[in-house]
Amino acid sequence: MDYGSVNARVAAFDAAHGASVYKDGWLFFEDGAARESNPLGPLEAPPADPYRLAKRKLLFHEVLLARAVRAFEQRKHYILAACQGNLRQARCGPVPMDAASAEAELKQLRHVVLTHKKARDLAAAAVDAVDPRAGLAEMDASCRQSNEDLLSRVDSIEV
Repeated sequence: MDYGSVNARVAAFDAAHGASVYKDGWLFFEDGAARESNPLGPLEAPPADPYRLAKRKLLFHEVLLARAVRAFEQRKHYILAACQGNLRQARCGPVPMDAASAEAELKQLRHVVLTHKKARDLAAAAVDAVDPRAGLAEMDASCRQSNEDLLSRVDSIEV
């Protein structure tokens, strides 16, 4: 097997589609493309269907948001746990980091979370805009109301 050409094919695909995230054995790209993490696996161009494309882009942003939230929570947990552990000791140890540095670091991580949340929300709105099921909820509610109206009118007519 010519691994050089396989690696070149994968590298060209990756370069053509930009940033990617890993999830469940697949790399999902910001533009909607995807490929299996196995270099011999399939390389999928961005879907032509607008709904599937929007869903792929949403997945990309959901993974980034989940990573950012996890990084924030882990760092905050570390700082809190270290301080609480120190306070439980007979002789209290020094703080794990100074308050200004901790606050600045957590604010930066929070900013990253909010940035990814905004991008995820925009991607979710794009999915809603092209969702082929859009309007079904309104149609369902309208049909239910019409059926309930008819049922109550017919039910009230007696001999």
